[in-house]
Amino acid sequence: MKKVIALLLSIMLTVSFFSGCSKDNAKKDEKTSAYELSYVYDYAYNNLDGSIKDAYVSLCEAVVNYQSELKVNTGIVNNAYDLFNTSFPLSFLVSNFSYLEDGTGIAIKYAKSETEHKQIVKAFNDKAKEYMDKCFEGTNNKAVYAIRAYNLTASTVVTERSVNLNCYDAFVNGRGNENTIFKMFEFLLLQADIPAYHIIASGVDSAPCYLTLAEIGENYYYFDMFGEKALTNGEGIKMFGLNYDELSDYGISEPLTYTQNTPPNSFDTKFDVCRKAVSWELNGTALDIMTDEGDSVQITL
Repeated sequence: MKKVIALLLSIMLTVSFFSGCSKDNAKKDEKTSAYELSYVYDYAYNNLDGSIKDAYVSLCEAVVNYQSELKVNTGIVNNAYDLFNTSFPLSFLVSNFSYLEDGTGIAIKYAKSETEHKQIVKAFNDKAKEYMDKCFEGTNNKAVYAIRAYNLTASTVVTERSVNLNCYDAFVNGRGNENTIFKMFEFLLLQADIPAYHIIASGVDSAPCYLTLAEIGENYYYFDMFGEKALTNGEGIKMFGLNYDELSDYGISEPLTYTQNTPPNSFDTKFDVCRKAVSWELNGTALDIMTDEGDSVQITL
């Protein structure tokens, strides 16, 4: 009888142990499941030390999960802030960072209640994944993905002059300014492992303007969704795949990355015909274009 009781107690303890593990895992899944995207960053920072990139990822994870503190090397946290403020689309959720008194990390204060915070995280995650699914639908070709992301961004986001709009607004609310429309496009590219840079340049009358520089195939090209909206209401492809020499045709000069460096060279002419496009269509891994001269041109992607 004692053996039976001992056996029953053993089974109960085992069940209790694994039940506790399951509950712990469930809590962990519940805590992190709202954000299923990669923690990407502008390619201008690609050469930073790996420890800084790791600190950036830890910072993003802490914010997503509404953590009040993060143990992190305070000697590199300022570098991680640079990535966070330029590359993480939900950075606006943080109202303040401060150092912990014992010097072991940082304290985080948030702009929203925990409930509203998590609702915002989930809404952004779900919308970004929806757009990524549309871009990847039926293909793993990154050039096709980039064209779809370009068209989706240019055609769905209504641009306004408000400086208070951010990348979240562009994704979830369909509202963006001249800066955030590029942020949205770059985020979609980076999620697909397409190297992308946020470019700040000098436009007409030396006014600052924005561009995206991204690698398609083995070459880099510039993209101007804001210009696309002006020319085709965001439905065309005229400003897709610009090279450096073409920028001057639109009064754009002196492109620089976030780190104030000269971006990679962009001289390939593969997409030059897009400037003449009056209509376009994706056909598998080919881009079919009808030009304003009545020519039908196909670009293999």
